[in-house]
Amino acid sequence: MSSVSLNTNTAFILHQRALKNATQDSSDSIEKLATGKRINRAGDDAAGLSIQAKAISQIGSLKQAQKNVAASRDMVDHLDNILQASNNITQKIRELTVQAYNGTNSENELAAIQTQVNEHVKSLYRLQQSASSPYYSIPNPTAGVLTQYGPDDSDRGIILGGSGIGVSTLLNFNVGSTTVAAYDGTTFGKSGNLATVDAYYTSTPAFNDRYGARISRLDTQYDFNEQRIIGLESLKSHVTDTDMAEESSKLAKEQIKQRTAASVLTQANSQAGFILNLLP
Repeated sequence: MSSVSLNTNTAFILHQRALKNATQDSSDSIEKLATGKRINRAGDDAAGLSIQAKAISQIGSLKQAQKNVAASRDMVDHLDNILQASNNITQKIRELTVQAYNGTNSENELAAIQTQVNEHVKSLYRLQQSASSPYYSIPNPTAGVLTQYGPDDSDRGIILGGSGIGVSTLLNFNVGSTTVAAYDGTTFGKSGNLATVDAYYTSTPAFNDRYGARISRLDTQYDFNEQRIIGLESLKSHVTDTDMAEESSKLAKEQIKQRTAASVLTQANSQAGFILNLLP
């Protein structure tokens, strides 16, 4: 049974506390609605904040890995284009060689054919040089290209590597002209033959297969990373984002409690006044 006290207004203290709690809860709801985040500080959910930090770290790393994969794919596409151009040029050299081996050619005709061969070899050499930096030579790669395709140490590997026949085998290719030297200045007799061209030309299918396989692998990795990003974004949203409908409902409830507590507090504060009526 409550007693009537002049020095201590217990009802006022209780209602004051209720008003304070309702005001704080209302303020928290407003903050969550304003920021759109369920977790705005460690005190809201320490474990959830830790999950959020890890998810953000993984998402950022995966997005950079996506850029790495895209850059690697562009590189392979670039090298594949160079290889196809090299194949076309080599085929032209082979056709000129077939033409040169016909005995009806005069020295002038052989000189003209050799001039064309030299130009094609020059184009091959220029293509190889364009692929040598900053990656490696084509079609004679001697070192692999390391790609970081994921967010972790284990997500790293050689995307290309191997060896093949380089353009150097054609630098002294001569179809028999005595007046026009080969591309490297060699003037000794007929050094060019179909076997030499075929050795260069038949080495390229292996590179075609390699590039095709690498492009497929990089595309698969890109899609996989994308799915991981979507999954992590969903996890982060589930842990940290505000449920706007739920929080709006909670805010309305807390505001009602806040107004009710303020009204009751006013009444509790005025209760001490009736003590004067008890005095004689």
